[in-house]
Amino acid sequence: MIVDFVKFVAPSSNGSASLKCTGKSIVQKLLHPPPPPLSATMVMIWVKNFMTDDAIVIPLEQSHFVKPHIEKSKYKAMDSFGWVREAKATTEVGQKPNYNGNAEDKKEASAPTSVLALASLTTMRSRLRMNEVKLDEIREFIRGYYNSSKIQRRRKFCRSKMKKSTATVSFTEQLCLSLLHKCKTLKTVKQIHAITCKTGLDTDRIVAGKLLLNCAVSISDALDYARRLFHHFPDPDVFMYNTIIRGFAESDNSRNSLVAFVEMRRRACVLDSFSFAFVLKGAANYGCLRGGVQLHCDAMRHGLNTHLFVATTLVSMYAECGCVSSARKVFEEMSEPNVVAWNAVLTACFRCGDVKGSEEMFDRMPIRNLTSWNVMLAGYIKAGELELAKEVFLEMPVKDDVSWSSMIAGFAQNGCFDEAFGFFRKLLWVGMRPNEVSLTGVLSACAQAGAFEFGKILQGFLEKAGFLWMISVNNALMDTYCKCGNVSMARLVFERMPENKSIVSWTTMIAGLAMHGNGEEAIQLFYDMEASGIRPDGVTFISILYACSHAGLIEQGCKYFSKMKDVYGIEPVIEHYGCMVDLYGRAGKLQKAYDFVCQMPISPTAIIWRTLLGACSIHGNVKLGEQVKERLSELEPSDSGDHVLLSNIYAIAGKWKDVATVRRSMTDQKIKKTPGWSMIEVDKIMYTFVAGGKQDKITEEAYEKLREITSKLRIEGGYVPEVGSVLHDIEEEEKEDSVFRHSEKLALAFGMARLCEERVIRIVKNLRVCRDCHAVMKLISRVYRLEILVRDRSRFHSFKDGSCSCRDYWIKPTLGSKNIEKEERTEKEILSKKATMKV
Repeated sequence: MIVDFVKFVAPSSNGSASLKCTGKSIVQKLLHPPPPPLSATMVMIWVKNFMTDDAIVIPLEQSHFVKPHIEKSKYKAMDSFGWVREAKATTEVGQKPNYNGNAEDKKEASAPTSVLALASLTTMRSRLRMNEVKLDEIREFIRGYYNSSKIQRRRKFCRSKMKKSTATVSFTEQLCLSLLHKCKTLKTVKQIHAITCKTGLDTDRIVAGKLLLNCAVSISDALDYARRLFHHFPDPDVFMYNTIIRGFAESDNSRNSLVAFVEMRRRACVLDSFSFAFVLKGAANYGCLRGGVQLHCDAMRHGLNTHLFVATTLVSMYAECGCVSSARKVFEEMSEPNVVAWNAVLTACFRCGDVKGSEEMFDRMPIRNLTSWNVMLAGYIKAGELELAKEVFLEMPVKDDVSWSSMIAGFAQNGCFDEAFGFFRKLLWVGMRPNEVSLTGVLSACAQAGAFEFGKILQGFLEKAGFLWMISVNNALMDTYCKCGNVSMARLVFERMPENKSIVSWTTMIAGLAMHGNGEEAIQLFYDMEASGIRPDGVTFISILYACSHAGLIEQGCKYFSKMKDVYGIEPVIEHYGCMVDLYGRAGKLQKAYDFVCQMPISPTAIIWRTLLGACSIHGNVKLGEQVKERLSELEPSDSGDHVLLSNIYAIAGKWKDVATVRRSMTDQKIKKTPGWSMIEVDKIMYTFVAGGKQDKITEEAYEKLREITSKLRIEGGYVPEVGSVLHDIEEEEKEDSVFRHSEKLALAFGMARLCEERVIRIVKNLRVCRDCHAVMKLISRVYRLEILVRDRSRFHSFKDGSCSCRDYWIKPTLGSKNIEKEERTEKEILSKKATMKV
């Protein structure tokens, strides 16, 4: 109740007095004045109508309005004024008194009422006689007591007992709208929808529109329910159409927004700026340039193409469809673009790769806000212009959490891990609290760089700052530990997560186990996920197929590939087919892998053929490798990795002339091989070593230690360099020197020189570990009693006591490709003979 001002009005001719209120509250009446000087025997404060929050103050003479409650009420008033100590009566709503006043008073008295407080006789009388009672005290008392939490509960109780009437319908409508505003789940929406159906409010446009808005926009998984609500309403208005179009536009199936707009046009609904803005967003998300152009023409016909809201959405639509010239043309036609429109055209230029155009538009901006700077920052990072991003970041007048997050995540994604760590330290130094994006960004940098120690420090910070309730942060922490080689720590984070683990959490843990070759554990975790009620998605099946591939579980992999289609109805995409090709290729079944690729229902990409080419390189299948390389040349003729793989196949077969031809072809086409590098963390500092790189104090220290290690391995471990991995036609001594300089050996030697003997050495390599380095690390783990973890581009290798966690799978094939092909040919011959005999 709102009482802005209260004044006492003298008794009228009929002997009644009143309290008049100005402001939003309605007149409050004092019925039947007490004997002068206002020495009422008892005063009761009433609330007449819960819908309008009107208040009535009446004396004890009218107490026959009230049906006393048997139990004493526990309501206690705010007694700072010494008025009310304890309420002694309540009322049943709907009790009609036998009142003999005028018609207006009868109408007010018959309204639903409830006693809110009962003033004590002695306290009131003494204060009235001493002239201590002031009307502003009455106002404060009414306001304070009326807004108390217990009275609010009493009001809710009384409302639930009210009979259906016009006032009740109004109350129910307000109640439904208020509840919908706070509704967060589909279950509660359905409950409120049931109330509207029972009270007849399901046909009310306001309530139905708000219900539709919640389902279509506010709640993520309620769009289908919103669609059914929309079709159930007999005559939807323009707001309902705009709402359902907006919901479809922001969903995965944005094409339906165009369908809803067409239906809206057929029903001859009046179109407004929101209609075009929402459907244009749907066309942009769907990537439908033709539909977007038609909508642009339709907006021009309705005179809305120059509307600021519609024109800004048109700029975004053309940018999403890759037409930066059309986007800029629409922008130039705007008479007075605001800062939102300027930001939209900046984003359009960056999205279409027009970095110079974005710089030009940024220089022309009359007003720049923080979003403008952040758009430039994100655009430069996405374009790989990290130095320009640094310049913009330094020039920014104000930096918010989005600015810092963009720098941290952007530099981490571009492989600049030291800079990402540096920006995170500066973020903490300036006193800003990191958000979810910056935390996941710095954890991603730790994961990619293999910075295990820094990751542990970050976990301590997360626990102390209270960030571990975030599911995404826990997922990033799990991924960090998995990629840093500590699966047990990742499993501990997974077990300590809240009960509502997401599908991303389960998939991250399965992928981590797969990366370490723990295929059986990954399969068991998949069963646990199914038992918990989580339905696996396509990414989960990629992880489980990846696990089967790295563990050599061919039968299980084929079973899960079939289960994905038959049980869960998930159509395989190119990644699933790639996992199956990798599964057959790692096992040496090259012809089966080739047949699988040829029978794929979708066109194989370069990644599929490259996976098969890598298998041919490992197993030395020259003939099939040449066929695969021809297919790759049609798709990506300038990829350096394909040429290197084919060159390796020829080198393994001893065809050095063909090796020279491939190398010469790379030189003619100016194709450069990706240099191999390895990273190691020492005392929370990342060191990078490149094979054949420039020598400095760090590399000299690494070479000196590596010579010492090699000598000891020759004497105590019987080490002989495996020069077969050197794929160049050079002398044996040169081959030995070549394998000696590999980056992973230098990183290992440097780690052994700087780290304590009992520490685990963790190395990250961008290429696959060669056979000689694999053999050297097994010997070092046995001779020096060390545990070494190496993460190459394919998987983890954990070296301990002279053995590797990969069980030498894929490093040294168990069966030669010739034997496998011979077995496959023999099997085909037997089947063909059986078929001939049957005929």
